[in-house]
Amino acid sequence: MAFDLSPAIEANIPELAQIWQSSFRSYDVWAASMRNVSSEDELAFYTKALVARMKLPNTVVTKITERETKKIVAWSMMSKPHTKTPEEENAPKPPSMRPDTTDLRIWATHERSAGIMKAHGYDPTTDFSRSGLLVDPSYQKLGLGTRLAVFDNEIADEAGARIWVIASSNSKKLFLSLGFVVLGTESVVLEESEDGGKKVGTLSITMREPKDREAE
Repeated sequence: MAFDLSPAIEANIPELAQIWQSSFRSYDVWAASMRNVSSEDELAFYTKALVARMKLPNTVVTKITERETKKIVAWSMMSKPHTKTPEEENAPKPPSMRPDTTDLRIWATHERSAGIMKAHGYDPTTDFSRSGLLVDPSYQKLGLGTRLAVFDNEIADEAGARIWVIASSNSKKLFLSLGFVVLGTESVVLEESEDGGKKVGTLSITMREPKDREAE
């Protein structure tokens, strides 16, 4: 199989949202936060979130397409460094797009992780932040996630900037293999059994320093 990497556009959003939904079913913290949300409402949330994010001037969305079928099989999304204009600073905060039946106790783990990232020095005016790296379950184990991660890292390296990721248990190993270091973690109980057992999910706050390309 041959694959091509290119920028994603708004017309790709339905396919991107489908991959988001199917791939995140195996991400323990995210799946638990969405367990009471209907499939339709979940997909609608991903679609609205993508529409909003792709309108922002500092969002970079990259897709991988299977050459023969023209099917999008993986994509990544990150935020470039950006200093808000006075208009952006003063704009009213948009209403939450989160589904009403989201498990807010577990959802808060993502928000706390973002706070930990800032406490460790994340600066949106100078740093990149990756907010998605998703591969269609039928196309996993083909190196597509690595290809996207390396591509995004190279963009940050060209800018001489750090890149941050809140990594799930699924993706942590990949990011560590590409030079990221864990600066903090945030855990949450996902399930409790009748005998007192607990299933715990953990998010890792990771960061990669820019690589000096001239030194290679």
